[in-house]
Amino acid sequence: MEASVPENKSWRDRIGGKKLAPVDSNVARSDESGSGMQKVESGLGNGEVVPASITHKKVNWIQATLILIAETVSLGILSLPASVASMGLVVGAFIIAIFGICTLATGFMLYYFRMRYPHVQNFGQAGYVLAGKPGQYIAETLFQLLLVFVMAAHILTFGTMANTVAGNSWKCTVVFKLIGFFVCLACTLPRTFKSNSYLSAVSCLSILAATLIALVDIAIIGEGEGTAKIAPPSNVVPADWMMALSNVLVSFTGHLAYFQVMAEMDRPQDFRKSLIATNISMSSLYLVVAVVIYYYAGADVGSPALSSAAPLFAKLSYGIATPTIVVAGVIAGLLACKRIQAWFWESVRNEPKAADEISLRSWTSWASIVIILWALAFILANVLPYFSPLLALIGAISGTWITLGIPSMTCMYMCHHGFASTEVELNVATGEDETGARSVELMTRERQTWRWWQLFTFPSDASRKVQCAWGGSILLFILGIVMVAFGGYGSIQTMVTLSTDNYAPFSCK
Repeated sequence: MEASVPENKSWRDRIGGKKLAPVDSNVARSDESGSGMQKVESGLGNGEVVPASITHKKVNWIQATLILIAETVSLGILSLPASVASMGLVVGAFIIAIFGICTLATGFMLYYFRMRYPHVQNFGQAGYVLAGKPGQYIAETLFQLLLVFVMAAHILTFGTMANTVAGNSWKCTVVFKLIGFFVCLACTLPRTFKSNSYLSAVSCLSILAATLIALVDIAIIGEGEGTAKIAPPSNVVPADWMMALSNVLVSFTGHLAYFQVMAEMDRPQDFRKSLIATNISMSSLYLVVAVVIYYYAGADVGSPALSSAAPLFAKLSYGIATPTIVVAGVIAGLLACKRIQAWFWESVRNEPKAADEISLRSWTSWASIVIILWALAFILANVLPYFSPLLALIGAISGTWITLGIPSMTCMYMCHHGFASTEVELNVATGEDETGARSVELMTRERQTWRWWQLFTFPSDASRKVQCAWGGSILLFILGIVMVAFGGYGSIQTMVTLSTDNYAPFSCK
């Protein structure tokens, strides 16, 4: 008797309590060593041949840590000394520590949410669980908007780096940006995080080395030593310290990658180790770099901080930081492109499994998406006269919701429905993992009488511990709203005061 083949369905359609139809057990699989690919060598038993597909779950917790550090501790660290200069040493260090604790807490919220709903692999799906299709569309928009601007920021920084290294010998910013565009595009073509985990290790080492070189040089020169303020400087206007607060929070936006990194881990439950290791490393490095560089560079510290070093050491630091500038942008590109690839095959073509095929059609769609997104990022990096404050505005809106708003809402949701993880369930006959189907069934039952505004209702029937978790989530949600307002106001005020008289898009300036 021929085995029935399940119809390709989107993650929202696998409901109704039914098991997935079993696949013929004689399907033979072989892994290409080190390639991250999985080949299907025979059919399903009914004459249909299954295209080979990429096997994503190949990342261990150490590799996941390197990816998260490379994605988070990239360019954000270089703006922190200037942010501390606007707030003073004590307040600046306190804010960095507080945001480190808050973002660690919201990271755990996303982890527990993913373990309860394993089918959730991105912020759009999380938004659907919380608030249906409107929640999905809002979360997807925030996610993609921030990622595209981050990609553009890395092209812009690549141009700045190349100009600094070139010195006065030859400068043409648009050419350097074009080189950065092609380098980032080429590195984004491999479709798995496994392919970029080794580059992430190089990225981590490069930003550490570049920052250390600049820090030592600035400390030895000590031009601004004695001018650093313990308390907030009196000449700083509200818009400046609001921007400083927003910049500190944006430097913690590693949450962009959390869902998709967990989806590609061998053991998603080990993500806790990655999360703790990343946040401890990140917060410690942020504190040391921000405080020490500001103390020795003084009130005139530059942003990026590498520009405060002597010309020779600034060139050296920028050159060593090149892997970070590229890899962190590539990880952002991977996140954006992978989500659009999944959406295209799931919603447009109604063939969700085709997204990960090793086939001409899948690779063609992937390459097209990569080229289009990086081309858009290149255009944004060249045509916007207010790119830096506009990036800060997008970061304040999208980054704050990704880092504080949506994670706190996932915790509120679980306070009403439970924190228990969905157990792994395998089809006895075939060994197929059906955990995702069970997860969708659970979500569907919960959402039958659920309305999004119930997130903000007190869970009176829950335990005291759960009620405390709900209260903490409310506080983090309020903090997110305040940070959106602060970052938005500071960014807009900065744009108002800037001049575009000497601005020329796609120029060598």
